[in-house]
Amino acid sequence: MEKVQQRPFAIGMLACALIIGSGCNSSSNKDEPVSFEHQAIDGYIAGASVYCDEQASGSTGAAGRFGCPEGTSMMRIVGGTDVGFDETKTAGEYGFIGQLKAPGQLDYATPLSTVAVAITELNNTDGMTFTEAEGVISQALGLSNLDIDADASRVMQLIKLNSQIHTIINSFSSTTDHYIVATKALASVIEENAIYGHVINFSSGVEDVVAALNEKLKLMGPELAVDDESLATLTEIIKANNVAYEEAVSRDEIVEMAAAYSDMQSAAIEFERNRTTLSFDGLYTSPVNYTLDQFENDQIGSYGYYSTLVDSNHVKIRFNTKSMTIYETVEKARVGLGFSFEGTDAGDVRRVSVTTNDALISMKEGNPESLSIEFPEDAVFHYSSTNKYGIITEATLRVEDGRVFDAEDGKIGINIQQLRNALEKHDLDNFVYQTGNFKLTLAINGIKIRSTDDGQQFVADTYTVKTKNASVTGNGFQGYISIIYW
Repeated sequence: MEKVQQRPFAIGMLACALIIGSGCNSSSNKDEPVSFEHQAIDGYIAGASVYCDEQASGSTGAAGRFGCPEGTSMMRIVGGTDVGFDETKTAGEYGFIGQLKAPGQLDYATPLSTVAVAITELNNTDGMTFTEAEGVISQALGLSNLDIDADASRVMQLIKLNSQIHTIINSFSSTTDHYIVATKALASVIEENAIYGHVINFSSGVEDVVAALNEKLKLMGPELAVDDESLATLTEIIKANNVAYEEAVSRDEIVEMAAAYSDMQSAAIEFERNRTTLSFDGLYTSPVNYTLDQFENDQIGSYGYYSTLVDSNHVKIRFNTKSMTIYETVEKARVGLGFSFEGTDAGDVRRVSVTTNDALISMKEGNPESLSIEFPEDAVFHYSSTNKYGIITEATLRVEDGRVFDAEDGKIGINIQQLRNALEKHDLDNFVYQTGNFKLTLAINGIKIRSTDDGQQFVADTYTVKTKNASVTGNGFQGYISIIYW
């Protein structure tokens, strides 16, 4: 697990709730032969989930590298972090809230390839090929020499175009689902201009593109469209960024500008750290309450335990959502959740990690108590566990239960007992019952999140949770607890 900033953030606890509260069916995973390598690039996208023909196929590594089996028709990359063009980093400061797609024969999955795929999908009844879609983009941009599958980390034309396209799409998106809809709408704008012989420009002429995109969104995704006043402000920001990208003489300049733009982005959810509390409720014991600072304290006390101390009878964690501000109404947006629980004492190799990209989040603007996450019947959880003997178990789990959490008095309930039941039911090592010191890492991707501390805003910390066939890199937090088994 990698921590990439200094200010942990509490929505990860919600991720924990919704992963560990699910009943599951286990099955073994089989390796697929990977014959060639690809890269996911806006900047390099590391820690993203990879799908080869919709089969979970691990995650992107350094330089956005990933593999798919020979003969893969379509590659899809979800989430992760943008690490710029550093070829060694495996996690970055800014989450990639979006999705990249490319045909299996391409070397690179980029915003440009994603728009081209979207154009083919808009014309699927006519059987449009990717090459034809590439031609549509070339015609609309007036670029006869455009090669979408050239090295998008080296060719400045592609670096600029990908940055400009991502900025346009991202400006209308607060979730991955939004990003997908906005991509299709932009693809429709590009195709329409090509049909009518209009040449568009993503920098000096971006006002027309953004206005047309907003009109498309009124039909394709009304919740993404903005009013005239907001559109004028948004257009000004997009143009300033895209013109700067166009004038840049090096990719390092573009990385710096992209980071500054990310800092300006509004969030769908914001938490106040100093008002966030965690409580552990028990069947036969009184609740115990902790602040985030206590939870994040990694110092072992004189009795050999962390400051967050609970006993095995505490079966539910309650997370105070009253510290949260919701800025957007979202209905069943798909997000990824990652949770890991690992021993920290010397020689303690026990560990469990769970990831899923099938959670659905809903919430209403201005109402923190409306936040809910559910799992569809076909939701898949990827599980990895190491027992005290160092034996690793990998499994794919499916949801059985319906309701996986509750909300009372502005608090989200997290049922630890359900985790224990699931582990026992499927003969998985149930060390959650055992005494020990543990580190919890939690992450959620697919939605923009910020935290505040003493009035200052921060991009929420980013963490990565990995299992064999999937990865979740997103905002979250990391803390330490001691469990006493009586």
